Amino acid sequence: MKKLHDLRARTKLFIAYGLFVLPVAFLFYVILDKSFGDIDFAAKELRGTHYVATLRQVQDAVLRADFALPGPQLADRVAAAEQEFGRDMATKELATAARAALKASSASTSEARTALRSLIGKVTDASNLTLDPDLDSYYVMDVATGKIPDAVDRLYGIAAVTAGFAGKTALTADEQAEFLVQAGSIEPVFDGLGASLDNAFQANDRVRNALGDSLKAAQVAAKASLAALRTAAIDDRLGAARASSLIAPTLASLSSLGAQAATELARLLDARIAGFRNALIVDLAIALALFAASIGFVLVAVQGGIIAPLGRITALMHGLSNGDLGIDIPVSGRRDEIGDIAKAIDIFKQNMIRAERLATEQGAEHEQKSRRQTAIEQHIANFETSVRLSLDTLASAATEMRATSQGMSATAEQTSAQATTVAAAAEQSSVNVKTVAASTDELSSSVGEIGRQVTESSKIAGQAVDQAGRTNTTVQGLSAAAQKIGDVVK
Repeated sequence: MKKLHDLRARTKLFIAYGLFVLPVAFLFYVILDKSFGDIDFAAKELRGTHYVATLRQVQDAVLRADFALPGPQLADRVAAAEQEFGRDMATKELATAARAALKASSASTSEARTALRSLIGKVTDASNLTLDPDLDSYYVMDVATGKIPDAVDRLYGIAAVTAGFAGKTALTADEQAEFLVQAGSIEPVFDGLGASLDNAFQANDRVRNALGDSLKAAQVAAKASLAALRTAAIDDRLGAARASSLIAPTLASLSSLGAQAATELARLLDARIAGFRNALIVDLAIALALFAASIGFVLVAVQGGIIAPLGRITALMHGLSNGDLGIDIPVSGRRDEIGDIAKAIDIFKQNMIRAERLATEQGAEHEQKSRRQTAIEQHIANFETSVRLSLDTLASAATEMRATSQGMSATAEQTSAQATTVAAAAEQSSVNVKTVAASTDELSSSVGEIGRQVTESSKIAGQAVDQAGRTNTTVQGLSAAAQKIGDVVK
């Protein structure tokens, strides 16, 4: 099942075509088989008709030989008929027996006649003639293969009985009864012959036109022959020797009727076979036309309405997947499932266009924010750099100021020490140098001023040192604040 799902739509549809064609092909096969079966059925009937017609000619020849034994020539005709028409009829054994009866010098005419009747009956059954479905051909067949041979056989029988009465002065009761039985059995045969043809006439007027006059002639001749045989057998036994000539007109009329019936039966069967073939041709033409129209519709509907649009839709989807949003949706106006798919693809395309536009807008906004962020970070970096430079400068200045203050303090202490030394020296000199009192006073006054200034300088230096300490603390606070500002900016 998975492999079936993996097949492409075109392959699946061609498989569906095959599954569709298979039952149609089987239906064609059934139609052809039935039609050819009907044709073969009728063709076998036709072969049986020709076979029986040949056997009837042999039978007539037997009767026309004045009841003498027929020669090998008639046996050869039976053999030829079996070879030509006996295919699939299983009549070989009976045909061989009929040939043997016709050839044997010791056989009687009745044996040959019986063998021919048996062969005719077998041919009639084996060739489907007794199963003929049409009334006209069935009853014509019944006359040609059944009623006429039976009538001929019975005429031969009563003629043989009549010929046996020749020269007798009187008939026994058994002989009269035998004749009457033979004569009584002939009349129903001719009645049945007429009834069968009447049924054929009702079914087909053309059969009436072809066989009607011959039937009447045979019936009239049969009545005349029976009357003449009765007279010859019962009243005038001198004419019994001429029994064969008495039935000759009836045999001739029956032979003519049988030949015409065989011809008409062959015509009916040929017409039926032609009808079967014409019907088969018409049915096949209609079926093939319908099948071609169905296949054409399926190909147009499936190939043009499903496979080709699916191919275009697949190409569209591939194009959309590759980012080609400029493609057109050509089948979006359809109202079937393909149209629904196309509409869905169009909606998907519009959503992709909106998504791309939104992505572009978001990208521009993101880029603007990125530039703003970069600018802010640059400003913060510049500010941090500036603050660090200022703090470094201030720290350096404070350091220099502290060093200067410390230097000044050291200088002041040195000056104070020197002043003390000078004052001590001055006091010591005042004792020794009395003479320079005025100068000493002046110098003392200068020294006192210097001491005062040194003290003031020392005080200023101390203040500077304190101020530098506070500045350093402030700078450290600014540095920490700058660090925090940087963290906040990040």
